[in-house]
Amino acid sequence: MNALSLLFTLSTACDGTGKLHGTDSADTGDTAAAIDSGDSADTNDTNDSGDTGEETNPYADNDGDGLPDAWANADYWASGPLSSLILPTELPTATHWEVRVATSADGVAWVPDERVIAWGISSLDLLVAGDTLVIAGMIDGEAARELPPDVQGYTIPALATTDLLTWGSKTWTITGGNDTNLVDPSLQLGSDGLLRAAWFAHSEPGVDPATIEGVHNMQRGTWSETGTFAQDDADPEYAYEWLVDPVICELGETQWLFYTNLAERVYAAHSPDGGEHFDMEASFSWEGPSVPFCISGDDDIRVIGQTPAGKDAPLQGILTTDGTFTETGPLYAEHPWGENCTSPVLGYWKDQWVLACAVQVKGDE
Repeated sequence: MNALSLLFTLSTACDGTGKLHGTDSADTGDTAAAIDSGDSADTNDTNDSGDTGEETNPYADNDGDGLPDAWANADYWASGPLSSLILPTELPTATHWEVRVATSADGVAWVPDERVIAWGISSLDLLVAGDTLVIAGMIDGEAARELPPDVQGYTIPALATTDLLTWGSKTWTITGGNDTNLVDPSLQLGSDGLLRAAWFAHSEPGVDPATIEGVHNMQRGTWSETGTFAQDDADPEYAYEWLVDPVICELGETQWLFYTNLAERVYAAHSPDGGEHFDMEASFSWEGPSVPFCISGDDDIRVIGQTPAGKDAPLQGILTTDGTFTETGPLYAEHPWGENCTSPVLGYWKDQWVLACAVQVKGDE
């Protein structure tokens, strides 16, 4: 199957009809910062329910799309805690990460957004939430020092846009956890309508989590109507040697967990019971890439992963319902921007594909 057929076979298109603007806007200066500026009213506590005068929970899924209603409200994302990192006018001179975005009508030719969407955020994840595109990740060292203490640690930082021009942000708190540091978060909207997150957790501040020797704990949490992710009761829910970068996708009644370790290899484990338990002995492994991301289709799962240090184009493959995995080649011929692409994530949104990468920029040191 060629790349074009593959992309459309696995398309998880939403109902949005708006068009991506990419870099066609003549003025991306003031417009680009609009969603993240101004003193908006606090819409996190109540929603205006019209003539009844009653207050409803903005975090509830009243329209039944499996996503919090508040996410569709621009004010929810306005003046977020990551605003100092979004669409920066100046960038650090030291080595840092930049979130970059590109779009494609056919999944083959990519048009880069020349702007830096944010800096200091890596280990990305992407979720299509109706008309809203959400990019989650983790905050890295230099950027973390610029943020309030309650934004660091056991939270999931996220960026959001409805048009790729304006971006807002949010940090979601994890409740019920015993660890103090959250790494490599990923989001999953299940067929049961529940929004979940998965992450690698640890309790050693100031230590690169990927270098912590031994078994790593993977936790999961479910979105609650308090506007947080409530960690599941199991502690830890899943654990495996050196496990990092967990991401989960559904294929029929089976859930698949993809993860990596210190090696350049993606591992997969399946769960026949809806994600309650995973067989952590690898159902298969894929040598070459790491930091996986997956997209569920009707009959298969598309998996992409970064090459060593993201220097070459991300690799992609297909997992079918019978458990067969086939590598299908690189995502593109040349990076749309920069010299690398780490933690590549992909989604079909508003009639186009959107690719986001964390690009590492070397500094003066």
